[in-house]
Parts: sequence; C-alpha cells; structure tokens
Amino acid sequence: MARPWRVALAGIAAESCTFSPLRSSLADFVQLAGEELLASEAAADFAAAGGLEIRGGLLARALPGGVLEREAFAALRARLRAELEPLVAQGLDGVLLDLHGALAAEGCEDAELELLREIRQIAPGLPLGAAFDLHGNLSAAAAAELDVLTAYRTAPHVDVAATRARAAALLIRRMAGEQPSRADAPIPALLTGEQTATTVEPGRSLWNQVAELAERPGIWDASLFVGYAWADEERAGARAVCYADRQEDADAGAELLRRAYWDRREDCQWPAPLLEPAACPAWIDGVEADGPAWLSDAADNPTAGGVGDEHAMLDVALADADRAWLVAGVTDPECYAAAAAAGPGAQLELAVGGRLTGRPNPRPVRYEVVKIAAGVAVLRHGATTLLCAAKRRTFHELDDYARLGVALGDYAAVALKVGYLPPAIADGARAHRLVAGPGCVPPDITKLAYRRARFDYPATAA
Repeated sequence: MARPWRVALAGIAAESCTFSPLRSSLADFVQLAGEELLASEAAADFAAAGGLEIRGGLLARALPGGVLEREAFAALRARLRAELEPLVAQGLDGVLLDLHGALAAEGCEDAELELLREIRQIAPGLPLGAAFDLHGNLSAAAAAELDVLTAYRTAPHVDVAATRARAAALLIRRMAGEQPSRADAPIPALLTGEQTATTVEPGRSLWNQVAELAERPGIWDASLFVGYAWADEERAGARAVCYADRQEDADAGAELLRRAYWDRREDCQWPAPLLEPAACPAWIDGVEADGPAWLSDAADNPTAGGVGDEHAMLDVALADADRAWLVAGVTDPECYAAAAAAGPGAQLELAVGGRLTGRPNPRPVRYEVVKIAAGVAVLRHGATTLLCAAKRRTFHELDDYARLGVALGDYAAVALKVGYLPPAIADGARAHRLVAGPGCVPPDITKLAYRRARFDYPATAA
C-alpha cells in the first residue's frame, strides 16, 4: 500500500478593512500549531480528502478588522517559517494553505502574494494548494504562485469543510504528478457580500454555474471570487479562475464565468431595501407575524471588518421606548468593565458606544446590570436589552444568546451587527432589513472614497 502524502498546513487569514480607524494586532489572531493544529477543525476538513498525513505547520486566523500592523505580520511570518522549516527538512510532499484572500498589512501591496512567495522560499519545489474565501481579492500574481486553488461557493459560507477537502484533493492530484493548466480572468466589478449572496438570485445561479463547470470532463476546478469591497487596493475586485487538463478548456471556463458575472452584475441588489436607522420603528410597525423583526446594522458589522462600537441602533431602540428591543451588541471596553465591577443587580449610568472609533456616545442612560458572562454585560433600560461586549465580537449563533440567558422570542426587534443573516438565524427570521447606519463597511460602497481600487460599480437602487 502506498504511503499517505505528507503535507503541512499553513495560513495567515483575515479580512482587512482599509477604511477602518483601527489596526489589527498580533493579539487579534488565534494561532494553532503542533497538537492544537492537528486536532483542529481545519485539519480534519483537509484530511477528509483521504490519503493525507498532516505533519503540522501554523494556522493563524483573526476576526475581520483593520489593516494588520507591520510588526504583527512580521511576527506571524517568522513563526510560520519556524514551524515549516523543520517539516520541510524532514520531508514533505506538499503544503496546504488555508487563506482568506483579503488580508492587508502595513507596508504591503499584496499581503497574500508576499506570504506565498515566502512559503515558496521555505519549501522550494513543493506543490502548493490553497482554499480561499470567495470574498478574497485574489491577484493574478498570487494565483500564479499556487499550483492549485479553490474557493467557497456559498455565501453565507456553509461549504467551508467541502472547500478545504476539495483543495486537498486537487493538491493530491498535483503531488501525484498531474499538471493542470490555469486561466484566471479579472472582472472590474466590486460588489458586496450582501449583493452577491448565494441564497438569492443572481448569486444562486452564478455559483451553481461554477459547480456545474467544475464537473465537466477535463475540468479540474473552477472558482468565482466576488472580492472584498472594503479594501482600497488595486487588486480589489472579482476574478474567475479555472483549472483544466488543456489550456483551451481552462481559458474557456474562466471566460464563461467572467462573462456570466459581468452580465449579471447590475442584477446584484441588496437582499432587501436599505433603511436609515430612524426609519426602523415605522418599518417594524408594518411587520406582521410572531417573533422578532431583525435589523442588520450592516455598516458596523465586525465580520466584514467593522469596528462594532457604533451606537446609532442603540439610540433608536432607547427612543422607541414602548417596544421590546434587543441590541446585540455594542463593543465598549470601559462600559463593560464598569458593569462587571458593579455586578448583576447594580444600577449604572453609562454612555455606551463609540469609544473605539473616537466618537463616544454623548447620551448617558441608567441601566440595570442583568448578567455578566463570556465577556458580555447584559444591560437593561426599560424595554431595551443591550449586550455590551468587552472586545470586538459577533452575536451570530443562537448559542451566543442562550449562554447569556437571552430569549429571542421576548423581543419585537433585534438589531445585530451583521450583513446577511447567518443561516441559523435566517431560518427562523420573520422579517429582515439592512440598516444603512454609520460605520466603515457600508453596504452602499459608493459612499466610500476609493483611491487605488479600479472597478466599474453599477448603480443599484437602495
């Protein structure tokens, strides 16, 4: 029986908003190496392809945020080198990479390209395969550094494990000696994840077409990148990539996807009309059904790189005093610390929000501290419940609320910092709207002052 292919796992992954007033630091990254890496979900996902022996490496991933500090990027790369070099010396057949595609670092034109070139130096001659987020800004130069790559085909991302396994299967073919031809086609369009969600048209049809193309005889794989809209970089934008046995088939596949995306770009609308914060109570009045109405404070969404401390929706909830609101949540380290020190049952006057962005809330409100758990203070003022977080985070899973003792059915409205709703929430949501409040990741990107990105942005109706 042939021995399994010996591979290392590597990756420094984050989605970096160049419009954010914050910088991401080394402390923002979860780093997995050694036994922790081997026991990780990512390792299991890649190993699901079969026939692999994962030797180790380094996986570092952070919540989307601001541009990565120069020193932090250097430290992560140094550790990656320290983990990879002994593995290469012991003997590897290839390297698998778990990337995002929208990492930005101070002093870097293309962070993924710099990372890939360094890995090529560490592991010369070894095949490299990568799994990407479809919201990555993949450059032609970065694609050329890889032997094979593939990207998610769903947004919200429900195929992460399948994509990693697919990347591993592609690398196995390459390590076995097969050599695909690659074609990639840039698409000068920049759209948001909300506009290209695969749960609605035209996103559903476009990425179904990607999957169908990948099943054709002679085609190894196909990917369609949306790009990451909140990065002002030259590489920002969409891209189609296709691998095939023959160059002409790879070229035709990439062109098919490029044309399909370009032709449908003006059909890519927001999943619902955008609301101004002040218009939210009137919209809720018109919603009929049981359960809360959901409002996405999209421009301050931490999973898109937003800061998470804007307080516009909190202000709306407090002013709409007769309605039961849940605001999930607002990041404010100082207010969290004060609430945690006072403890449950305490009454505190707090002006929550805006501290990380330098625009603190000028409106102090008297809150009752209901609970302190998992770095979150559950605060209540009248009919409004606020989740005040000690640091940037999300509230995207139903378990997030259960751990805090928050019953979603108790509320008429829930404002959370997100774009499209995560699947666990969307399945039970009676109504949903995106809110065009303040923040550095606005759904309407025409409001941003791009200087370096080059794209054709189609006018879309709000």
